[in-house]
Amino acid sequence: MLTIGSLLLTAIGAVESTVISSRQETLSPLLTTIKNTPELSVFYSLVSSTGGASGIPGPALEERFNNPNNSLQFTAFAPTNDAFSHVSQDTIAALTTPQSYQLLYSILINHIAPGVPTLVDLQQQGTVHAIGGFDISFDAQGELLTNANTTSESERSRDHQATLIKGQDGQPIRMPASNGAIFMIDHVLDGLFTYFGVDEAVSEIQGLPEAIERTGTMRDILETTPELSTLDDILQGLRADFLTRLSLASSDAAMNNRTVFLAPSNTAFEALPSEAVQKALQPSNYDLSAFLLRFGLGEVAAGDAGGVLRRIKSQSGFEILLEEGRANNARVEKRICADNGCVWVMGRWLDPLWKLF
Repeated sequence: MLTIGSLLLTAIGAVESTVISSRQETLSPLLTTIKNTPELSVFYSLVSSTGGASGIPGPALEERFNNPNNSLQFTAFAPTNDAFSHVSQDTIAALTTPQSYQLLYSILINHIAPGVPTLVDLQQQGTVHAIGGFDISFDAQGELLTNANTTSESERSRDHQATLIKGQDGQPIRMPASNGAIFMIDHVLDGLFTYFGVDEAVSEIQGLPEAIERTGTMRDILETTPELSTLDDILQGLRADFLTRLSLASSDAAMNNRTVFLAPSNTAFEALPSEAVQKALQPSNYDLSAFLLRFGLGEVAAGDAGGVLRRIKSQSGFEILLEEGRANNARVEKRICADNGCVWVMGRWLDPLWKLF
């Protein structure tokens, strides 16, 4: 026989279940929650740009992270508007072009991890593995670093890349979504910075190495320079059409003189984690790897001080910064010039996001 007490407990339990269910139903999916958070409007604009003019994120993001019928859960570490305050409009424009889609997509999914860890979970686990493949490490102060065990301490220019935004109670803000949660962070994460590594700078007096003149094409240089054998093998299997591009010359001699290809050396690939090259050639990484390898092709631009080289305009639309003997994160080890352009042998694979965030 049911007692009045048990009936009351049953009723209370039913009410509590209804309230909890109601609260869950009011939550929005991950990307919609980001969209509805004013402090994350710039980050969401990058997310939505993947869908073109539709204003809706592209299917690769919308169907995976915003589908209420998907039972998987995710946690986003979303940069606030302040995190983008010093990012130029030229950078935003370059990121949102169709040719940069794979780079932008990689940036976005490396800010999202599977599961719904709490702050305590993050501190205890120490590291989460982002959807894009990079690791994000956390310390007791809520500071984040990508790929903490990939590069040596001497290769890092800073010991963290972002910090979890805290609320008035001093605790990191964690916003629930129907399929996960969102932490806000104060900087954009650049996983390529820690994955590719950084060469030490040289003095401005030392500058760039003297150019070596050869006949032939940039493709000839690539195929006959021992230090570039790994890159040549990769391009043979990944982008044979790009090798064809390196064999072409412009009818404008001045254009040929300005054309350069910044080519990662064998040393650059040896500095990567084991199996990195194998992973780069996997079908799921094909388009991003192709973008990152093509990124080094561009035109030099002279500075205003005696024709000193200061930057290279990559064909991707980004600028490559030249300073202290480096192009972005990579030291220029050798310059070999052919009839249709110059090949620069680089100590690292170039990070296209270098100093942009």
